[in-house]
Amino acid sequence: MHHRWPILATIGFLAFCNEFLCNQLPVLVQRLTGTAPQCSSDAKDRDHCLNLTVLHFNSLFTVGTLLSACGAILAGHLADRFGTTRVAYSCAGFLPLGQLLIAVSPYVVIDAQYPVIIIGQVLLGLSDGTLITLTHRVKSSWFGYQELGVSFAVHSVMAKLGASTVFLGYGFAVPHLGLTGCLWVSFGVALCVCASAITMAYLDSRNPALETWRSAVPEGLKEEVKHVFYVLRGLPYSLWIVVAAAFFQHGTEFSFVVNAPNMFADRYNFTESRAGYTAGILYYVQIIAPLFGFLTDHFGHRDLWLFGSGSLVVLGIFTSYASRVPPGLYTAFLGLGDAAYSVSATSSISVLAGSSGAAGIAFGLLKLSEGVGDAVWTASSGGILIHCLPDGPSGWMMFLALLSVTALCCLGFHLGLVIFNRKTGSSLSFTQIERVASRAAEELEQERISSPKLKGSDSPDTPLRKSFSGLGYESIGDGSHKLASKTEFK
Repeated sequence: MHHRWPILATIGFLAFCNEFLCNQLPVLVQRLTGTAPQCSSDAKDRDHCLNLTVLHFNSLFTVGTLLSACGAILAGHLADRFGTTRVAYSCAGFLPLGQLLIAVSPYVVIDAQYPVIIIGQVLLGLSDGTLITLTHRVKSSWFGYQELGVSFAVHSVMAKLGASTVFLGYGFAVPHLGLTGCLWVSFGVALCVCASAITMAYLDSRNPALETWRSAVPEGLKEEVKHVFYVLRGLPYSLWIVVAAAFFQHGTEFSFVVNAPNMFADRYNFTESRAGYTAGILYYVQIIAPLFGFLTDHFGHRDLWLFGSGSLVVLGIFTSYASRVPPGLYTAFLGLGDAAYSVSATSSISVLAGSSGAAGIAFGLLKLSEGVGDAVWTASSGGILIHCLPDGPSGWMMFLALLSVTALCCLGFHLGLVIFNRKTGSSLSFTQIERVASRAAEELEQERISSPKLKGSDSPDTPLRKSFSGLGYESIGDGSHKLASKTEFK
């Protein structure tokens, strides 16, 4: 079996478990804020709840997402500098430790509960950003010239299945397990993430083609910082547009799903479980993500897919203003937009950054933008709600107004990307086969220049060779035109 499929399976399982952890708190919001009926002192089935304010609850996501963003950009640079394996081994234990702190937070004294859970979120955020960057970097290496969109789609759909599982599972289990029981289940999931990260790093290290493309950074902190800025200046403008749009689009969707269970309970009088199920629709519909990946691989036009994803988000937010529209419908629009975005944005970054030493930094920038957007707009949402909710339903209208502005901003950036892509060579419009035809000869020529004495099968392993090893070509060193014309997606 080709090495890339076990790696993708491991990444998929890692994404499932990691996203499960990232979405545990929205489902438990009423237990964390002490608003569930079971938190009352005279309740027969009283639970061990926390009493966080809405602002404190939203600050958990602000801290987690900011640290996730910082972890992503740092991990991207370190992976480009030292390789995926070392970074993965170094950070694998942070996530179980963070979840352990969150799990024990209900047992500590009341004044210490919030600081303990914040420290846990810090560790979870650092691990989340690091692992996302590393998995994207590995996929870009192993699938860069073949099923690129499909690989990112599999990652996306497994992540969303993890999120939908926590919404469905905890929506059913929280009345039976309570807050502490659910948090200990999450600790078990965190151990699975740790094991998956170590397995991914081990499998990738067995044939690490991307490691041969590692940045040659001079020794010394000053020279290394100069090199980072040099790499950033060399990234294409289209990539920066994708990164800027991510700040608004991902932040919009994240702010919505964090506050959706409370909004559905207030606006539609949903029970705790029903509100969680309905909010989870945003993730249930993303089972369609592999189809988006297949279409982008075979028909290209990633810029148009991004524009379409932004349009769906705008449609979902504006539909939510109508009180008679079922909340499941506009949540589904947002979910479809997120599915198209997840596949198109990550594969676009891979296309624009290429297989150079900037791959890790490029994916780190995307995660940094998403994390900062999540933090900014979630904190803004929390500030609006804590001041406006006492006034009644108008608080949720103000919340939706904020998301309307952010959704329109992301759509504007996507429109700019479409126009800019048309004026600069349409690199995002190419199919995977067209990308191979246009880039194979260039990469092989660079290889000949750097290693003029090596030819054919003696040449060092590269991402291009890795992608097509096992397709019947003994050597592609002297046949890039054949490679481009005969390539079939296996």
